[in-house]
Amino acid sequence: MFNEHAVVELTGKAEEIIKALNFDHALQVSNEQCPCYNSMGEVDINNNKLRKAASRENAIDNYLYCPKAKDISSGDLKHFQKHWANGEPVIVSDVLENTSGLSWEPMVMWRAFRQVTNKKSDHQLEVKALHCLDWSEVVVNIHQFFKGYTDGRFDTESWPQILKLKDWPPSNEFEKLLPRHHAEFVCCLPFKEYTHPRSGLLNVATKLPDKSLKPDMGPKSYIAYGVAQELGRGDSVTRLHCDMSDAVNVLTHTAEVKLTPEQLAKIAKLKQKHNAQDQQEIFGRTSKIDGNKPGDGSFDIATFDKQPSDRTGDQEGKVSIEQEGQDDYSSLSGNNSVMKSEMVGSRNAKVDQEECGDNGRSSETSENKIEEVEALEGGAIWDIFRKEDVPKLQDYLRKHFGEFRYIHCCPVSQILHPIHDQSFYLTMDHKAKLKQEYGIEPWTFIQKLGEAVFIPAGCPHQVRNIKSCIKVALDFVSPENVGECVRLTEEFRLLPHDHRAKEDKLEVSTHSVVEL
Repeated sequence: MFNEHAVVELTGKAEEIIKALNFDHALQVSNEQCPCYNSMGEVDINNNKLRKAASRENAIDNYLYCPKAKDISSGDLKHFQKHWANGEPVIVSDVLENTSGLSWEPMVMWRAFRQVTNKKSDHQLEVKALHCLDWSEVVVNIHQFFKGYTDGRFDTESWPQILKLKDWPPSNEFEKLLPRHHAEFVCCLPFKEYTHPRSGLLNVATKLPDKSLKPDMGPKSYIAYGVAQELGRGDSVTRLHCDMSDAVNVLTHTAEVKLTPEQLAKIAKLKQKHNAQDQQEIFGRTSKIDGNKPGDGSFDIATFDKQPSDRTGDQEGKVSIEQEGQDDYSSLSGNNSVMKSEMVGSRNAKVDQEECGDNGRSSETSENKIEEVEALEGGAIWDIFRKEDVPKLQDYLRKHFGEFRYIHCCPVSQILHPIHDQSFYLTMDHKAKLKQEYGIEPWTFIQKLGEAVFIPAGCPHQVRNIKSCIKVALDFVSPENVGECVRLTEEFRLLPHDHRAKEDKLEVSTHSVVEL
């Protein structure tokens, strides 16, 4: 809690914001006609600032506001606020075009890091990473990690090894260790009234008193491998979770890892074994493909071999299991008519786009709708759920949690909180079942290079990399979502003391926020 003097100081700053921006009026612009609608009050599907991301019946929020950075003018802040106040994500494209052009190549970042830290020894060249197959922690040479980022890492059975760099550089030292990249990132941020980490007039997090405990708002980098081909197990995913503040996430770099026809064939064969195991362990069905005994939780097929093939060198360091959870299958696909895609590891990925019926399941008669899509700029697939759909989403996960896999690819045995456990990744099949049983679906879209994704506080979301990606994210607190941040803070406080979600909790004082 803040003392009385701090509350007075915070209130004064809030009054300054209101006077400077006439904020009372700004939050009432919803009565005006949104430029995304035509004269008939319908969504203007020909508007080039809109992107379809869902196919909900009788809904006006299936299209997301997606302006280009260079086209944003002073008047667009109110337009942004219209969508933001409604709890909708916003995507801003080409944000890197507004910067100096500093390279986000992995080795450029590493050299900049070394210049600041003077790290030269072999030991200091080692970093910690997470292995996405079993969520064990591995120690790997930084050069080997970045070589795998570009060229891929494979085990002896040609199964891709997907690694995520763990907390590098530490988010609380990003500016200190990578000062030029920090400045470049802040420069590229759109709608700086909300996003600027120090001077954002509408960023409540910047208005905390100097002596108060400051939460770690970033920026933080997320560096991970990724392949277009859906693996099913060990995909490069960020599992379903809910941030306690607003966030903006910028895709700053991608690298395509190509899979050969031989590798794709081997992957397909192993995926059949995975499916057979699922049918036995989870659904109690038999399959023509030999798998492990149902219910034994074992996973002894070749894909669990952590040793990479000769083409990528030896894996560095020890492997120690970290109880962080295991992603379920991953999927590029959205629900309804958004897209059903099986992307192949080629420069021009083939995407099987099929219209889906009302129940969200794909139509099997859409063979003529296959088309090749340029995937060069696409880096990650996002699913973001509406805040109002959270209760139904939680009910679905409580009902079906046993159908998902967790640590060591074992089925999930229990849940404490469906969202905050961060144990689930909803595949296309699960999203279709969710639509059929509960009538809800997420916004689904592909984040391209140079795009900034704005995620409102309280919106559960999940991400899958279809290329190796470097993303940089920053948290902020908008006036529109202060109440949601407070609600989430109280919700997190009810979790068990050792719950993983409490590791990065946003310390928001209810009293001070109400004063603002």
